Amino acid sequence: MLGVQDFKAAFNSLRKAKAYVITIVLTLGITLGALVAMFNLNYQLLARPLPYADQDRLFIANPRLLRDGVITTSGALPYPALVEAYRAKDGYVEQKALVKVDSNIIASLPDTPLVRISYVTPEYLSLLQVPMTIGRSFSPEEGIDTNTPVVVLSFNTWQKIFKEDADIVGKKIQIGTATFSVIGVIAKEFVEPQFDGVGQSTEVWLPWDYAVRDEGTRQHWGRFVSKQHIVGKLKAGQSPDIIAQALSITLTTRFKDWLTQVNYSGADIRLDFSLERYQDAILGDVKTRLFLLFAGATALLLIAVVNITNLMLARVSNQQRNMAIQAAVGAQKSHLFSGLLAEILWLILFVMLLALLVSYWGVGLLKSFAKDVLPRVAELHLSWQSLVFTLVLGLVLALVFAFLVSRQINYRALNQLLQTSGKGTGVQLSKKVRLFLVFSQVMFTAIVLTASMQILFKSLQHIRQPLGFAEKDIYRIALTSGAQLQWPITPERTNTLIAIRNHLLTSPKVVSASLASSAPINNYGLTDFLSLTPDYQQLIQNSSTFIDKDFLSLFEFEFLEGRNFTEADYTERTPVIIINETLARKLHKDGKVLNKRFYWQNAGQNRELNEVIGIVRDLNFPGVPEQARMYISAVAAFDETELIVKLKPQQTISKQEINELIAGIDSQYKVASIESVAEQHDGLNEQDVLGACLTGALTLLALSLAAIGIYGVLSYSAQLRRSELGIRMAVGASPQSIALQILRDNLTPVVIGLLVAAASLVAIWLWLQHANYNLQTTSLGCMLPPVMILLLTVATSLLSVWKIIGSPASDVLRGN
Repeated sequence: MLGVQDFKAAFNSLRKAKAYVITIVLTLGITLGALVAMFNLNYQLLARPLPYADQDRLFIANPRLLRDGVITTSGALPYPALVEAYRAKDGYVEQKALVKVDSNIIASLPDTPLVRISYVTPEYLSLLQVPMTIGRSFSPEEGIDTNTPVVVLSFNTWQKIFKEDADIVGKKIQIGTATFSVIGVIAKEFVEPQFDGVGQSTEVWLPWDYAVRDEGTRQHWGRFVSKQHIVGKLKAGQSPDIIAQALSITLTTRFKDWLTQVNYSGADIRLDFSLERYQDAILGDVKTRLFLLFAGATALLLIAVVNITNLMLARVSNQQRNMAIQAAVGAQKSHLFSGLLAEILWLILFVMLLALLVSYWGVGLLKSFAKDVLPRVAELHLSWQSLVFTLVLGLVLALVFAFLVSRQINYRALNQLLQTSGKGTGVQLSKKVRLFLVFSQVMFTAIVLTASMQILFKSLQHIRQPLGFAEKDIYRIALTSGAQLQWPITPERTNTLIAIRNHLLTSPKVVSASLASSAPINNYGLTDFLSLTPDYQQLIQNSSTFIDKDFLSLFEFEFLEGRNFTEADYTERTPVIIINETLARKLHKDGKVLNKRFYWQNAGQNRELNEVIGIVRDLNFPGVPEQARMYISAVAAFDETELIVKLKPQQTISKQEINELIAGIDSQYKVASIESVAEQHDGLNEQDVLGACLTGALTLLALSLAAIGIYGVLSYSAQLRRSELGIRMAVGASPQSIALQILRDNLTPVVIGLLVAAASLVAIWLWLQHANYNLQTTSLGCMLPPVMILLLTVATSLLSVWKIIGSPASDVLRGN
């Protein structure tokens, strides 16, 4: 049994081996800390309950539009379909709510900040049992069709924009063109479910009635809008599939009634729904990525464990004389084991303390850098489950180390050690153990390096990848009048936007400017269709962007064929379009569609033919297959309209400057946001930058641990063969031949480890394919790890015997 004296003796012994202690604590503490951080992340995202009551009964409905059984639109619904689904009476749902995500400016503040808005029915916040800091949430009397102008602020908005005004409740603020009375501020601890993008939090909550003010859109079944959802809570024991089927049947019937009213006679169209739990909707496809992170941290810890085992065995070997003295005065094998275990427990205690510090630091890094990449990261903290995991794993490692090391102690040999004047040994690693240590080091290192380098090289490729258009000195400016868009768009609105663009060109900082419905990076292009026939039986889906004549030249799009739009194309409303090469190939397999005409579904009741006057090269977004794109010759007068500006080199432009420039044209328009295209590109690469940093650090750490571990084992093996090597040198063997023989012996477990690692990686790759996780592989990422490990083996083999073969044979035989 372990006693106080065992711990005292072990502590005093470790005090004399500071380098040994520091090496083990740093090596094992850092790797264990990384594993604890990954455990904490996995527990937080996959196992920790959502902060909502009855989370398993909370659902979000996912709609899809099918044409002849083929999905053409997903995640979008017409406004009247949403409202009908919300009002439908059924016995399956305990509570339903509507939510739509949008943005607008707080026009009553001087800097007109753009805020993210959620338009909700009162049940939405009630479902989540939202706590309030001050004031109240929406009441049933402020539900649909009441048009009550009230607003609830998020805690961050109240804190940052309104400076924690204690008297905010009852005050009026103007959002867009409407004025609202503040009724409450949501508590800081509230965690919002993020369905429409990680890191996208609501700043202002408004009643559902203000989501759409245009009466045409409220009645139009053909306008599909994204980022608006039906959510709710199922009654206990109800099946989500039954409710989804009921929704699909009800809304498809109503949608077909509308199609009959507008004399539609094309493909069979229906609406289809599936119900998804909140947990699944929030997490998305993150599970496989989390598993890979946890597996990488586990493999890194295993590499460290092999290293530490080797260090402990070396230390026990050096202490065998002390153990022999203990055995000579009556110490039993159990006493030696207790002393060994006490020393290891001290080490593990220091390791666990460092591991908790590393994991705490890791959690902080994740919250800072992964908040827009991984869901629920804002909720991360060092949980008690992580503390228990650290304690259990630490104790398991202590017992494993004690068992492995004690197995190598030959108690009988220790008793004889003093009688033979120290010749022989009571602690010696067998050849099998040494080979296994090298084999396991190589196997784990090869797996970690290969997986890390695949992600690292792919991330670096994405970061360096040109997008296919100009970025330098180009800014995207979102303009808004604060008013919701009314259909049809009036000529006055279009003329105002053109005047703003032309006036901006008078600035000495500006080289060129363009109006567009969307810039290339954040292309929220409308889902559109081109038809090969006037009956619309052969539809080709694409993303359409409304642009003026300067857009393509400003971004320096490359024309493969044809020409750009001209001024006449706008003034005369010429039915012409420009398409990308992906759409060209969809329209015809050889892509030869220049000067050909196609029917554009949204061109009006006459289904006017549009001529393809130009074909531009595809854009090149990292990791995303290019979509079919169509550019339409019309000034984008949507809200928010995007004003694209190219500045002279070394020039910048502020929100205030632009507001002052456009105030003379129409003071109603304000800049909602301004962002350089280069900054947008950086945001696009955010996930790849994080992946490159994590995998780069993982690669360096794994390689460093492998180098230390392999060298330690090989150096120990060389010392055991010292007499053998000295004899061979004495009978004439050259240093080169000895080095080659040692290298051949050392390469055997290395090659076996690489082969086992290759088989394991193939199995992992097959599993990933089955899990529908798209991990693209590169030949360099597969070839470089084994080459690095082989070079590492060569270097460590030479280092391990360099001192021996560089000495005279007589010195080697004498042990000098």
